[in-house]
Amino acid sequence: SELASLSSKRPLERKARMALGILFADTGNISEAIECYAHALEIAQGLADKDGECVVWINIGVALLYAAQYRDAIDCFDRVLAIVGDNPAFHASRHSALSNIALASLHLEDFARGLRAAEAALKEIREPQNAKEMLSRVLLENNYTRLLLEVNSIERAVERCAIAKRYAAESHSARAEVAAAIAEGLCEVHAGKADVGISRLTATLEKARLLRAMLRDALAALVKSFELLGQPQRALVY
Repeated sequence: SELASLSSKRPLERKARMALGILFADTGNISEAIECYAHALEIAQGLADKDGECVVWINIGVALLYAAQYRDAIDCFDRVLAIVGDNPAFHASRHSALSNIALASLHLEDFARGLRAAEAALKEIREPQNAKEMLSRVLLENNYTRLLLEVNSIERAVERCAIAKRYAAESHSARAEVAAAIAEGLCEVHAGKADVGISRLTATLEKARLLRAMLRDALAALVKSFELLGQPQRALVY
């Protein structure tokens, strides 16, 4: 970041600030992350760089998701959708914004909005070509699976979970594997395989402790599972 500032090349400085912000966010330092993103946003807007601006807004929204500020996060993702419209050049940003709206809506228990967002993203989906795109697809399928379970659409949820598992295995991404395992564990609990599901989610939680970005979702999955099983005291532990 310091070298980028010294170079006087604003696009490089934006990218460096973004990278630093992501590191702060993924290690739990949300305030420093937002500060980095605010600087990057100012640069992107000054350069009239719409693609860069979308990327910054998405990352601000993700940082707010980590902080459980779900409504504020949705506002950020809605800004992205307003910027990109139907322009196919911004497909990746639109997909990311919709997937994250689905996740935020899940946590807000606005399941109808979450399902609409996930299904809109899936209508425009392209076959993933690399590990990054596979991770994005797994996260979307994870969000969609969990929303389907909330409206008791277990068979469809299991189908989406299978897709998430396949891409997670192909991606060789620890984060993708954690996301797919969360979806699978929840499906098992909802389908009456409580012991198997809880065992999977407990093992996944230990992996998620090394990936702070997934820790809240792993904990939330265990809370939800024990609530479903009528064990509020065990839910409270998580």
